Amino acid sequence: MTTDREQQDLIPVLFCTDHHYWKHLGVAIASLLAANPSLRFRIIVCSMIENLAAEPKIREIFPAVEFVRYNINQYGFRTDRNITIASYLRLFMTEFVDLAIDKLLYLDCDMVVCGNIQSLWETDLSVSSLAAVPEPYAGQAALGFKAGDPYFNGGTLLINLKLWRAENLLEQFLRYANLHAEHLLAHDQDILNGVLRGRIIALSYRWNFHAPYADCSPGQLRIGAREFAQIRKLPAIVHFVGSAKPWSFDEEPHYKDLYWRARALTPWQTPAPKTKFRTQLRERMNWYFPRFSAVLRSLAGKRSRLDVSR
Repeated sequence: MTTDREQQDLIPVLFCTDHHYWKHLGVAIASLLAANPSLRFRIIVCSMIENLAAEPKIREIFPAVEFVRYNINQYGFRTDRNITIASYLRLFMTEFVDLAIDKLLYLDCDMVVCGNIQSLWETDLSVSSLAAVPEPYAGQAALGFKAGDPYFNGGTLLINLKLWRAENLLEQFLRYANLHAEHLLAHDQDILNGVLRGRIIALSYRWNFHAPYADCSPGQLRIGAREFAQIRKLPAIVHFVGSAKPWSFDEEPHYKDLYWRARALTPWQTPAPKTKFRTQLRERMNWYFPRFSAVLRSLAGKRSRLDVSR
């Protein structure tokens, strides 16, 4: 049993999941712990229903994990093949997270943590509701975002829960969702950006580096060449966005070895699928010559690797 003082020393980390992502949630948690042996965490997992098979396995990874149930089916949120209703659970965190928690780190389940997150956690949020990593893509024009306007990804969120409660942000999220339902192509992420527009602190890409970003140029991410090279070599947090997942054998995203290395630390450990020699050559081409690879894909009529179909 931890004391109140000990609880205050823990870094609260929230994950939200559904039945599709339990094993990948386990990978995310295992990677977080392995990359941060000197830090202590309070890990909260929110889902809409209990999973009797998976939850004991998560406890094997982190015995003190807190499981929370919260049902949002009644809201009728829009979903698609990549984004399920569980993605919207994070909007409701003021309703199910312990009132004693004023600051919290949210991470998506399709992430692998590779670096120490102490400096991320110490980001000053005293006057801001949220810190997140920008996306290089244009925001939704239908929601009033113009080219160049800041728009943020929802995979890594550092949250001032005290302000979320004080400003009753859940009510604002629900109102925005109702007003713009037909335009929410990025779903809950559009809601976060729309409601908190102009009030989000920009974090470094190292805290939410999408696997396809390795194919970008520094200019596309609007950062310097040196910073890009450092982050690309080993991001602090890798995000396997869209349909290109390391566990999908027909997809070969960058950094997939990091996923399988972390998965070996979980009860779901299984050998990584063998990669054909031809695929290995293609992966090396994509990594070392991303511009040339993009041209070849275009000539072959294939979609860009930067198209994550979010």
